[in-house]
Amino acid sequence: MLLTTKQKQKYTSSDFDSINKYFIDYVNNTSNPFVAIDLETNGLDCFNNYILLCSLSTPNKSVVYDCTDINVLNHLTSILNYLNSNVTWLGHNIKFDYQFLKVKLNITLKKVYDTMIVFQKLFQGFKRSASLKDIAISLLKNTNEFIKEKEDYREYFMNWTFKNDFTHNQVLYAMSDTEILFKLKEMYSHFIKRYKMEYLINNIHNPLVIIIAELELRGIKLDEELVKKIYNENLEKIFELECKLDNELRTLRDTLLTKSDSIYLKGGRFDYIRKKPKKIENLDLFGEIVNNSKLPTKAGKSIEYINWNSSEQLLYILTALKEPVPTKSFEEVVPKFTKDFKIDKSIYDFTTEEKSLAEYLLKYPETPVKTLFNLLFEYREYQTEVERFGLNLIEKINIHTNAIHTKIIQAGSENGRFRSGGGKKEPNKINSQNIPRKEHFRRMFKARENYSMLTIDLAGAEVTIMSSKAQDTKLFELAMKGDIHSYLAQLGWRNIFKARKEEAKINNDIEEYSKNNILSNTFIVNKTTNSHIRQACKNLTFGSFYKVGAKKAGKTINVKQEEGQIYIDTIENEFPKTIEMINKNIEFAVGKYDKYGNLLKQGKGYIVLNEKTNSRKWFPEIIDSIKKDEKLSFANRVNCSNQAANIPISGTQADMIQEAMVLIDKYHKDNNIDAHILMQVHDELVIEFNDKYLEFYAEKIKQILCDTCNTYLTNIKMDADYHIAKYWKK
Repeated sequence: MLLTTKQKQKYTSSDFDSINKYFIDYVNNTSNPFVAIDLETNGLDCFNNYILLCSLSTPNKSVVYDCTDINVLNHLTSILNYLNSNVTWLGHNIKFDYQFLKVKLNITLKKVYDTMIVFQKLFQGFKRSASLKDIAISLLKNTNEFIKEKEDYREYFMNWTFKNDFTHNQVLYAMSDTEILFKLKEMYSHFIKRYKMEYLINNIHNPLVIIIAELELRGIKLDEELVKKIYNENLEKIFELECKLDNELRTLRDTLLTKSDSIYLKGGRFDYIRKKPKKIENLDLFGEIVNNSKLPTKAGKSIEYINWNSSEQLLYILTALKEPVPTKSFEEVVPKFTKDFKIDKSIYDFTTEEKSLAEYLLKYPETPVKTLFNLLFEYREYQTEVERFGLNLIEKINIHTNAIHTKIIQAGSENGRFRSGGGKKEPNKINSQNIPRKEHFRRMFKARENYSMLTIDLAGAEVTIMSSKAQDTKLFELAMKGDIHSYLAQLGWRNIFKARKEEAKINNDIEEYSKNNILSNTFIVNKTTNSHIRQACKNLTFGSFYKVGAKKAGKTINVKQEEGQIYIDTIENEFPKTIEMINKNIEFAVGKYDKYGNLLKQGKGYIVLNEKTNSRKWFPEIIDSIKKDEKLSFANRVNCSNQAANIPISGTQADMIQEAMVLIDKYHKDNNIDAHILMQVHDELVIEFNDKYLEFYAEKIKQILCDTCNTYLTNIKMDADYHIAKYWKK
């Protein structure tokens, strides 16, 4: 049924009364009633687009309201307000409907059940589309023509104008979505019960939908003047670094190359003295930074400087300098020029990515291009900041809210953590997970007038969760009371020196034996002594727990593979309880294999992340190999093992902070607290609160956060740090 007064079939007030009576009777005669809701709109932006149709369904009846008809819209608003106090709203990606209803009709849905989110949590790890169309076809085997042709109907609504009327098929399409939702909910209930995920779904993720919807709608204020100031400072720094890079290249050219070899780096861009641009705040039509590598001259021609942001130009420079360049096959090769002065890439695939260049520096710390590379790293850092967080950030300010907004992907990741950003469809939505942790960037995001920002961060969440799961108090105490990275780096390197001492003894190398004997007992690593070694070893602290290979470990700390294994063994021997816990997880999920790769015990193909929520991560590669009775490939086994080691930790961390968000929001509502969650970034929450709560608010939130986390832990307690400021402070 389509409710409209614009077409031939007109509805009277008595028709609306009859429909209202149906919904009222349904509520009164149903225990725990659900009403499915789905909106058809002419776009994704609830501030700038319109609601066209609204479909409401019970298990037995569907009604479609023509929201372009003001009379119908008034009746719809009335029944929505009644139902809102009495039902749970059932929807697929219901956050979308929630936001349109709030902005357009001033209706705030109170309780929701999202079939998209539930699907994603039940089958976390399966790389399946969560669209209603694909779920209906794969789970319900629904081949309804309106489901199969969903994109065609959506395209019509996207191009809709007020001159259009709705066809019979478009109305049936609008109804088809809500009718399917009850079947999905019924099917999900069996999985939820089987996997014991009632608490996760009902107490965390469905309530979380509303919190995220509100977070996205509210947005966060931007200090525009500070953005411009930082942008200009970064451009100044970029210009300074470009000049240093130019000079360093000329020095390398003049000292390393013969006169005949240096011709590749002579004249033109290689010898122009870079001039500072007069205007450094230009944006193009798309809000991108104007490239300053070309500047007009008086004659109208252009001077082209070296573009240090160009990987091709950098590769040309390194080739001309006759310096080895990393390849994607993990070699270092000196590129050659072809006869037409192009770089020969017929054999090797060269890379100038920062990670590869940094590993090159670790391997060859005395390379003549060391200064050039370090300047380049700094330059790239500032260049990235300008491109991502320059004046184009101001372009993302919403004219309706005078704030910038993000989009949260609640349940799309392998470990359950949030992802964010609008992508290509909604480029005006920022990726809040990707904002640098530097204070000058975080200062850009400011509190509203008469409000402050609370930034609260779990202290050592990863090691705390790991220690609790393994009941490894040694790991916890080292991490909380000391510098675990220095401790392990020093111990690992002393063991490497011991191995080198034994090798020298076998080779009868007295000098090497004596040197390594001293180092094996006296070598120091801390934040001031051999700090570069500490920095290189940091990734191996947890990497060793998460099954990093000896080859990669050796590459990370610039030693041979056998010594990389010594470093891994050092960490594993220090924390046998943690290693035992992780190995049990891997054996449960992936299986047990002998050293030849033969399967000794079949894995389950999933891992339960914690006993409180029973969140689980599936491994479709393993399940597929079991179904087909095929051997799991070595690459898949390694990848699944790494995930089985890591995800119970990171996934539990996600559950903790997401449940805390629900409980913090409940505290706000129960006590009428004027405060709003603005962002959640990994294990950090950013909350805006009224200044009248300054005396007690932060401690109360810390209590809720830590108490929530501690319900996931045994014999070990979580702590949190917080800051209060007029901006996002870290």
